[in-house]
Amino acid sequence: MQKLLVKGTKSDNPQAWDIRSTQVFIGPPTRRIEDARFAPMPPGRIGRLLVLLQMMSRGLLSQPLLSVSPWFERRRPEYQDSLLGVSTKGDWDNWILFFCQDIEESCEDALLRVKRLVNVRQRYRSLLDEHRYSGLSVQTAMYLIGQPTVTASMLKRRFGKSPSAVQHALSRLVSVGILRAYPAGRGNLYIAPDIHKVLAAPLGAAIDVSAPLMCERGE
Repeated sequence: MQKLLVKGTKSDNPQAWDIRSTQVFIGPPTRRIEDARFAPMPPGRIGRLLVLLQMMSRGLLSQPLLSVSPWFERRRPEYQDSLLGVSTKGDWDNWILFFCQDIEESCEDALLRVKRLVNVRQRYRSLLDEHRYSGLSVQTAMYLIGQPTVTASMLKRRFGKSPSAVQHALSRLVSVGILRAYPAGRGNLYIAPDIHKVLAAPLGAAIDVSAPLMCERGE
């Protein structure tokens, strides 16, 4: 699970998914465990992922659309103080209230992002209808909602189409501004800017659910 969690991030390295042989600790700039504000139980740290999986197993979430980490990272000093209160004073009440606030605000943020993505999807479909594009062009545009960065080879494997058919669909999506092409190795990397903007927005950012697409604004 840790390997999947960190894939494509700065933490992605050959040791990322190993069972830790040393104790993990949180907080000290000195990197000394003696100065730690909180030392969780060994050996690994996938607690935040397990929180999400537990919520899904109990029917509170149908899809893994919630992340508690960004909210914690924005409040790292308070987060560390709350953990310290648990480990030194058994102050579970303060920690539970702190965690519940995270869940509430993270849910509100996730809901806005989902609503915006649904709006983007609808606008994609309308834009393609206006240009009378169908078939693989539409399939690819709908696929981008969950995978905003693609390559021709990825789409070939996903849809089982010929290289020429995939390239034709990509060219159409680039022509209407749904995708942007960036040189990458022997081919291109294609990014859907409107979707990427929604997913990359910081926690708590003002997300205009019904805003026009970037291509509709001429950007």
